[in-house]
Amino acid sequence: MNAVKSLSCRCVLAALLMAAACFTPTASADLLTNTWFKLTLTAKGHTLGPDGVTVKRHDFTRTVYAFFSSNTPPSSLQNYRLYLWTKGETGWSNSYNRAVFLVGSNENFISDTSLKYIGTNGNFIIFFNTAFINTKTNASGRLRSATFNSFGVTDFASIGGKEYYGGITLKGMTVSPSKLPFTP
Repeated sequence: MNAVKSLSCRCVLAALLMAAACFTPTASADLLTNTWFKLTLTAKGHTLGPDGVTVKRHDFTRTVYAFFSSNTPPSSLQNYRLYLWTKGETGWSNSYNRAVFLVGSNENFISDTSLKYIGTNGNFIIFFNTAFINTKTNASGRLRSATFNSFGVTDFASIGGKEYYGGITLKGMTVSPSKLPFTP
């Protein structure tokens, strides 16, 4: 008799767990859709001095905001449009965007992608970049937070009216849209 009661309780518990699994919302296939990142772009390298011949060290740091939107229907996984927002002559704007494809089980890598920073006074940097995105999700698989850490090199750049050569990093973390210094 005790064995029947014990089996009966286990069957009910198993049925409840199966029903809960069926009604638990699953994570979106596009984990980063509608996600904002506040990033620091740091360029460490060299440019030419005022004489146009002497090489001199020049480091450059600016804030960049990145926004991921879905680029395709949900059936196509890990395909986004990445928008870079930078502060230019007239304030913050979406200065550059492109399609990016993420790889990894948790959408961890953007591999060897050409990006462009556009700033003030004609400053711009076109660079190749590989990013690692460390995502943290909640129990239902939805994005809770993420960090963005990338390294790259300049392809073509002009800082202060001079050609610029060096390494580039973009690092930061997710940010709430309410904390943006602009209205998208």
